[in-house]
Amino acid sequence: MRIQFLGTGASEALPVMYCDCELCQKCRELGGKNIRTRQQTLINDDLLIDFPADTVMHTTVHGLCFSKVHTCLVTHAHEDHLCPTELFSRSGSTLKMVEPTLTFYGSEKVIEQIKNITEKPEKTRMARVQIDEPFQPFTVRGYKVTPLAADHANAYCGPLLYLIEKDGKAYLHGLDTAYFPESTWEYLSKLDIHLDAVALDCTFFNWDHLDKHGVDGCSYGHMGMFCCSQVKERLIEIGVADEKTHVILTHLAHTAASTHDEMQKRADEYGMTVAYDGMVLEI
Repeated sequence: MRIQFLGTGASEALPVMYCDCELCQKCRELGGKNIRTRQQTLINDDLLIDFPADTVMHTTVHGLCFSKVHTCLVTHAHEDHLCPTELFSRSGSTLKMVEPTLTFYGSEKVIEQIKNITEKPEKTRMARVQIDEPFQPFTVRGYKVTPLAADHANAYCGPLLYLIEKDGKAYLHGLDTAYFPESTWEYLSKLDIHLDAVALDCTFFNWDHLDKHGVDGCSYGHMGMFCCSQVKERLIEIGVADEKTHVILTHLAHTAASTHDEMQKRADEYGMTVAYDGMVLEI
């Protein structure tokens, strides 16, 4: 399984276009891994996670064509993860596409956002499938996908995490969320599975709190470095991960107040990797 992190920033991206703070100035000067666009991940060449406003830029900058993408798993309905206006080009009559239909999976809140634009699959070459409850696995083109419960403004955006399995490999996409809900921990603990890779929400990188369920330093359902380390430890404790599991930190916000190299130096202490735009992980 090939995992490419196309965008690794939070909603404001980095550097922030209106900000002249020391970090933003440094990121503009250094460029490279310090430039973070809105969150999006590509699995192999045919499955996407999220569809932000930066999608067209991701294809251009990383030299990609999404003509083979048949599935998009949407984590939640916040604008930095789902931008419906980016989908209008799907209906162009002159397009030459390998795959005729792009199917979006997401919660009711997600489907509400794309309902109008996916009304006529024969014209738009798009379809939608609503996920009503977490923990109900489904299969799509050789992938086994299990939506998991998340803790992230649940009443407003319908958040889900995704466990993705294919060809004996397993990847857990763990964002946007605070410390995983107990229902997700209970489900994971019953699985006979080894996670080859886990991506975790590390929006507030420098927080030294157990950001659990909206308390103890958690804001808007995100995690920081310490909380991510606790998630890693518990995944190992329940037997679904081990020291060979790649733990990737992403969704890094302006509030992290650190350059990529500074964050990676600290992440090394926990045996974790800080993602950057375009990073590829083969598992």
